[in-house]
Amino acid sequence: MIWNVWIGLVALILNHVVAAASSVYMDPETGLTFSSESVVFKLNTKPMDIRIAVPSTAGTNSDYDIVVQIVAPNEVGWAGLAFGANMKQNPLLLVWRNANNDDVVVSGRWASSYSPPQPYTGLSYTILNSRTNNTHFQVTLKCSGCTSWQPSATQNRKFLNPTSDNRIAWAFSPRKPNNPNSNTTALMMNDVHESHATPTFQFSKGLNTNFADVVERARR
Repeated sequence: MIWNVWIGLVALILNHVVAAASSVYMDPETGLTFSSESVVFKLNTKPMDIRIAVPSTAGTNSDYDIVVQIVAPNEVGWAGLAFGANMKQNPLLLVWRNANNDDVVVSGRWASSYSPPQPYTGLSYTILNSRTNNTHFQVTLKCSGCTSWQPSATQNRKFLNPTSDNRIAWAFSPRKPNNPNSNTTALMMNDVHESHATPTFQFSKGLNTNFADVVERARR
C-alpha cells in the first residue's frame, strides 16, 4: 500500500475529526469504568468502540498502566491506536482477528519514519479477555508503555495526563496482516484507510479506584 493508513494520522493533526465528549462505560465483566469513544470506520456501518480505563492514583508526568477495550465489527481487518495522535515516534497498538477468526491478536508497534511500523518491545500488554462472534470482535487488555514514551534521544519524554483530555489517533485497514496468527507479522502494503479520527479521550471519566486489584481479578 501507499502507507495511507498511518500517514493519514499525521494529516489529522491539522484536519482532525472533532469528537463528542467521551461517555462513561461501566463494564460488567471486568468491573472497570471506561472513558469511551465511538468512531465510524466506514459510512453506513456500525461504529467501533474504543475505551480506556485509568488508575485514580496515576500522577501527572508519570508512567502508568491503562486498560484498553476495543469492540470492532468484523469488517475491520485490523484497528490501530496511536497514543501520541500521530504515526511517528509514539506507541502504536494494533488488534485483529486470527486466521480462524476465533481469537484476537494484539501487537505493539513503533514507526520512526513514514514506513510500516515495526514490533515494539517498549509496549507490553496483558490480555484480560477477548472474544469473537458473527458480527464483532472484542479485546480488553492492560497496556504498559502506552502512556509515556520518548520520541527520540533528542526529545523530551511525553506523557498522557491521567486526569485531563488526551488526543489518541485511530485508523483501520479492511484487510488482515499477512500472517494473522503472528503479532510480529508484516502489515499489508496495498491497503488504504476508509476512515480515521483523533478522538479526545476524557481520561477523568475513566478513573478507577483500586485499579490494580480490579485488573488482577479480571485477568482470564
